[in-house]
Amino acid sequence: MSTTRPLLGMRRVPELTCPEQPTSRLPASAGRQPPEALTVDEFTVLEDKQEELKCAKPRVEQVFKVTFTIIGLLDHTGQPHGSRTSRQIWLQLRGNRDDVSKAKEYVRGLCDPELQKEERYPVDMHCIFASTRGLFLDRLVRDTSAEVLVPEPGRLRLLGRAEPVVMAQSKVQQFVALFQEKRSLPSDRESSVKRAFKSFVEERDDKYTMELLLLPSSLKEELLGLVHSPPCTTTPPLVLHPSMAEVDQDRSQSSTPVTELSNRILDTSFDERG
Repeated sequence: MSTTRPLLGMRRVPELTCPEQPTSRLPASAGRQPPEALTVDEFTVLEDKQEELKCAKPRVEQVFKVTFTIIGLLDHTGQPHGSRTSRQIWLQLRGNRDDVSKAKEYVRGLCDPELQKEERYPVDMHCIFASTRGLFLDRLVRDTSAEVLVPEPGRLRLLGRAEPVVMAQSKVQQFVALFQEKRSLPSDRESSVKRAFKSFVEERDDKYTMELLLLPSSLKEELLGLVHSPPCTTTPPLVLHPSMAEVDQDRSQSSTPVTELSNRILDTSFDERG
């Protein structure tokens, strides 16, 4: 159910608020177009997901650059009592249209996951999911609208709606394949990728920087493509180093598609569920 106004006979209880958590990110509204250009989407989920959503609120706003408001209980009866498993809460997402759409898919997947997968990866790749202040992991979530959790080095837990989970799974499998193949790039592109990736990770220096610099160049190129893929927001994209612009141009002519792999995984997933 999705609408912009409560239905007749329903009421909202006072808005639920979450304590502000320390963060280095910019406010979700920074750099956006005037308010009339923003999209507002209001929808409901079951009340028993309320606590989970309160915990997820900062992450939703950080990853998708939207304003996420938990408005409160949508009461069909006008009475405060009833089953938490049948009552619903009212949610609102505000932001750029595509960001709101992706965030809504992510939130619905958290509240009612259609698919859950566990994906293994070599422990030497853990730097990808733990470094650069979580940027690679955040961009993977943003691009796919699936929740991606790291329970321990070498293991990922993916959950959400079926298509987002499949897309996230295929992306991770692609990273693993590139890591294991250790395929070299053409010499001119190899040097551009190395320069661009070195500049990118050193600007976000942490304890994983050296491990990131040792990754195969083909994987470095894919990770650069992930973080510099066209954002859905109207906020300015990450500033590209000149060599990063070269890499983006090369990737546009030789990127590795994941569509076929995604379709194969999706078919397999639904066969298992059937």
